[in-house]
Amino acid sequence: MRVTVKLYGNLKKYLPAKKELAQMEIREGTTIAALLAQLNVPDGEVWMSAINDAVVDAATVLHDGDLLEVFEPVGGGGGEGESGRGGAVSPLLPLSP
Repeated sequence: MRVTVKLYGNLKKYLPAKKELAQMEIREGTTIAALLAQLNVPDGEVWMSAINDAVVDAATVLHDGDLLEVFEPVGGGGGEGESGRGGAVSPLLPLSP
């Protein structure tokens, strides 16, 4: 079976030739988790996976012709301020009933 794997951001380093997109031959019954383990992608580096534009979990079985897209967690900011969000820290307020 052949699937297309697209790893976004820093995850592309786990694909052959460190490219963002690769065609891969896999065995029937292979799950996303098994394929990512074969590529040595650590679980903590995966935020979300999608097959053919539908969000799925790692236990989903891949099928011939699937496009698997895998996204890393994304952080933001990094500017000034204690929060690391580029500004002042906003306190959380309790919700009114």
